[in-house]
Amino acid sequence: MITSFITLSLLHWVVLITPGVNFLLVTQLAANGKRASAIYSALGISLATLIWALMAVAGVHAVFAAHEWLRLLMQTAGAIYLLWLAAKMTFGGRSQAGSPRNPIVLTATNFRMFRTGLITNMLNPKPALFFSSMFVTILPVGADFVVTVGAIALVWVNSVLWHVFLATAFSLPTIQRLYASQRQRLNSVAAAVLGVMGLKMLFQSFAPSR
Repeated sequence: MITSFITLSLLHWVVLITPGVNFLLVTQLAANGKRASAIYSALGISLATLIWALMAVAGVHAVFAAHEWLRLLMQTAGAIYLLWLAAKMTFGGRSQAGSPRNPIVLTATNFRMFRTGLITNMLNPKPALFFSSMFVTILPVGADFVVTVGAIALVWVNSVLWHVFLATAFSLPTIQRLYASQRQRLNSVAAAVLGVMGLKMLFQSFAPSR
């Protein structure tokens, strides 16, 4: 059980540190001197993570228990998604370093930034695919209530820690310059890890059952 939680946490962290819309939202606010608004947006993003995880678990326990082929389909979809993300990070990572087309309104209230973070993450369908595939693949078949709640709490805590860290760290000019200098290296490492895990999941999906 501990091994499953460690695997889930590590994979979630690899995805979390991948620069994307959430990353840009939090760091741009923080870099422009809006640490409080950045933290509120981080909490909104994390609430959306919690909602996606709950929805994924509800769907998994209701549907996949009765249809094993759907479990395999979701596992395959999760593997393909990881491979796609790894390829995108490898060949298109440099384009992610640019500024977004629609700048964040820095004069918005903290509550508005919380709402922006929540909506931004809820409108992104990738977490649904990620959590559904990861919970089905990594957690033991027929996991009890305590294990399920623990997995949900784990990904929520990971999200809070990472995004609040970003909001705090990117308020410091020194940390901001350090991260920028290591951006390509971090992307390469994360892409390699995602690619290996994706290939492993894909192999397990098509491997003959024992």
